[in-house]
Amino acid sequence: MWRVIGCAILVLGLVLSCGCKRQAVETPAPPVEVAQPQEQPVAHALCHRAPAPPVIDGRVDESEWAASDDLAFVQWNNEPAQSQTHARVLWDDEFLYIAFVGDDVELHGTMTKRDENLWEEHEVYEVFLDADGTGQSYLEFEINPVNALVDLVLPYADKPRQLEGCKDWDSKGLQWATQVQGTVEAGEQDDTGWSVEMALPLNEVLDAEEVPPPVGTIWRLNLYRMDRTGEDTEFQAWSPTMTPKPNYHVPERFGKLEFAE
Repeated sequence: MWRVIGCAILVLGLVLSCGCKRQAVETPAPPVEVAQPQEQPVAHALCHRAPAPPVIDGRVDESEWAASDDLAFVQWNNEPAQSQTHARVLWDDEFLYIAFVGDDVELHGTMTKRDENLWEEHEVYEVFLDADGTGQSYLEFEINPVNALVDLVLPYADKPRQLEGCKDWDSKGLQWATQVQGTVEAGEQDDTGWSVEMALPLNEVLDAEEVPPPVGTIWRLNLYRMDRTGEDTEFQAWSPTMTPKPNYHVPERFGKLEFAE
């Protein structure tokens, strides 16, 4: 009997001992994973082949533009834009065609010469084009309501405004035109908007691997608008740059332009 009682005590001790050990090394429950917000994807659009070359007069009323996608703009940080802006893109074997249309109740433009600092102007439409997508160099075009143009080659993306000679390059075959619905005089209140058409020769796209690009080729492109009204400036983009402050020189945020039939 005492032998049976002793065995029972021994078994009970082992059970209690094992239970204590389990309690000591018990692994806490894994923390609940909180889903991180996804990075805003860059914009993507098909660039359809033009049925016929549009007339570059700034009116954007040719039937050829109906074959293009409608590219709507937002603010640089992806917030809704206050003024409406839309762009269209087409191509053929010789040109990349780009058009802008935007409403504007306070148009103003003062710079009239080529290669002035249009980024200091009251309002401009802008094209940034990086055909090979490396971000190491890209073309920049800006046009104001007076139809002045600045065209540049920016060899680096980090400090483009500090580079000497970035204005030395001029597109020789570029066509562009502006139409204003209103007047560019300061203080006038009858303005409703303005539009731009441009045709960029494909053989002047410096880092293009093949011209004309085969169907399915993707170039990196961003389209911008700077719109000043009174003391306020709105920085718009087709593909939002998502920077803490307005900054257009973010080639990794350029949209994807895919050439299609």
